Amino acid sequence: VIPCQNENYFDTACGLHTSKNIWSFCQNCAFLMTELGTTHNASQITFIGNAILHACDEFVSSDKMELLRPMSVERECFKRVMVIESILSAIEVNRDLEGDTMMQQVATITDSITTKILENLFSVTEASLYHEAQSKISQGSRKSQFMIAKTCAFQKAYSELSGSLLAILLRKNLPWKNKQLLIFARDRIIVGSLTRSLDIRSAIEVEARRFDLYTRKFLSTYTISSRVVERMNDDFRIALLRRSSELLVHDAASFSCQENTALLYSLVTAASQVNGHELNLFISTTSGRLTISPKEMLKEASVQVDSSEKLINAIDFHLMFQEENNRFHAVEKNQLASLRDWALMNLFPAKLKSPGVETRMKIVILNLISRLFEVFSSVFIDESEKIHTTSGGITSDPRTYAEIIYAIKACLQRYFTEKSEKDDRLIESVFSCSLDLFKLPVIDTSVPNNITCLLQWANRTSSSLARYIVKFWKWLGVCGKLLQDLTPLKDLSQAMEKDLDIVNSSLDMHEFKSFSVSLATIEYGLSLGKEIHTHSTNRYTKNLSREGLRRSMANHQGFHFADDLDSRVVPLSFSCKE
Repeated sequence: VIPCQNENYFDTACGLHTSKNIWSFCQNCAFLMTELGTTHNASQITFIGNAILHACDEFVSSDKMELLRPMSVERECFKRVMVIESILSAIEVNRDLEGDTMMQQVATITDSITTKILENLFSVTEASLYHEAQSKISQGSRKSQFMIAKTCAFQKAYSELSGSLLAILLRKNLPWKNKQLLIFARDRIIVGSLTRSLDIRSAIEVEARRFDLYTRKFLSTYTISSRVVERMNDDFRIALLRRSSELLVHDAASFSCQENTALLYSLVTAASQVNGHELNLFISTTSGRLTISPKEMLKEASVQVDSSEKLINAIDFHLMFQEENNRFHAVEKNQLASLRDWALMNLFPAKLKSPGVETRMKIVILNLISRLFEVFSSVFIDESEKIHTTSGGITSDPRTYAEIIYAIKACLQRYFTEKSEKDDRLIESVFSCSLDLFKLPVIDTSVPNNITCLLQWANRTSSSLARYIVKFWKWLGVCGKLLQDLTPLKDLSQAMEKDLDIVNSSLDMHEFKSFSVSLATIEYGLSLGKEIHTHSTNRYTKNLSREGLRRSMANHQGFHFADDLDSRVVPLSFSCKE
């Protein structure tokens, strides 16, 4: 895509004569393709040519180009994203019209793009290592420091370009000629980068011969700088995290085919390592992708433009508008709903209960669950724009509520008992998530309009699930009173009582213990907390409850379980009215 030329110079992709020739050549080729397609009645060639012409026209007319400085590496990287995304979108839209021969050619294109991305990731890292070594030889001369700064800027821009293109390739779910290349790029490079479990440069070098990758080194021998390698890994990981929307679409499609891509959990792992804007954007994007349509996501999105990250902002804007224009198929909606349903029932509770999961990750998971509930319950979003399960709600199984409550309770209990330094943000996340859970809307045939919130329904019902919800609410109220002096929970406690129209009376420790015993009794009856060991290759199914796994398997086989759940409670997407 951007080939290195020699050890002293690499293509900076700026507004040089060679860069201008690249786009002139692309435009001329596109004109030729449209003419050939019209002459020989080859629609496949025509729509690809038109896609390239449309992207080239946007170089001049697009408002997003104004975000980037003329004659810059960022501007040229963005042009590559626009052209390749336009080609892949045209293929995706017209894939039903294409024959087997054309799709084989598409698979070759997909493999070629992936191969060039991997080669250039390696090459850019090599360039950084080379100039780092030259700086040491010249004892930090001004020229060497300038080249280090230049390679760092190029490395960051190309990391964003590579992460975006890989995410777009996966999101389109186009065919791959070499399936092993797909698995390597996704499961090793993307998942490994997100989870910090590999060095990109070393992984590509090891598999170079297997996938026929060109990995020329600038110098035969030099010391590998860990700082350069870590910087490359960090830049690429952040770039992938920004593309969570595209990666989740592929994850949902793979999940429906029972492939174990583990992208959702990898994204959550990466999000637990960032703060501020990046973390908030991840939670907002992920909750939106799993809950509402792209059209509504664009309305809800508040992209905070950061002047120091102009390339990232330009790609964000471009992909959001492209998603809005894409057809949002029912199949895609069902796939995303299934992934969300499974994550709420199995993945998230399992990680919240696990003592081996770091507190930071539990906070991210709690905040993500809370945001999912909040968005899904919003009365400001049209119901037709929400992604529903087959039962019409955020989950297809009311037992999900019990699994989440049990996991939240486990987090709070571990907070009390652990001797290490405590993070009070966990407590805030626990109470916020609980508030959004209690306010989830459900159908209740015993009220006039048939709509109420989960906690109010539970107070009027006698099932085991209802009793468990009420007992947990009271137990949580006591915990809040015990912790008010340590954490800023007073406002949260008052909000819970006001919004839900239920007042928690003052309770002493004897009643607190009584609630704890009652909760344990109901949990035993609901088979909560029974852990199993599995040797499944699915990285998502580790540490799931026995009942959760049983129900998950049964749902795939078309079975339904009644258990001790009230048949009147059905999760809905209406907001609880005060």
